[in-house]
Amino acid sequence: MNYYYHNAGHRTTIEGAAGLEEAVDLFYAVKPAKGSFFGITNEEDRTLQFAWEKGNTWLVDVPVPERKGSYSKPGLSHAECVAYIKAFYEQNEIDLSGLQFAEY
Repeated sequence: MNYYYHNAGHRTTIEGAAGLEEAVDLFYAVKPAKGSFFGITNEEDRTLQFAWEKGNTWLVDVPVPERKGSYSKPGLSHAECVAYIKAFYEQNEIDLSGLQFAEY
């Protein structure tokens, strides 16, 4: 899978390919700062992304361009985000249960 992230604390944006372990390590390396985000995209162009909110919480976001919106859920911990990342790598799908859809 391909990853991308912006580390607002260091003003760096990086993208590339990574396996599961590297992706998890990269996610943990993203500094909790306004504007920081991390995302992964599979071969079918499905995207799972996370944006830092405040404290130690993240927003999970799953864009659905064909519906002009995305599924999201705020207030996730690092561990909850990592569970989404692991499931996406292992199943190549994103569990949307518990996420709310909103148009752009």
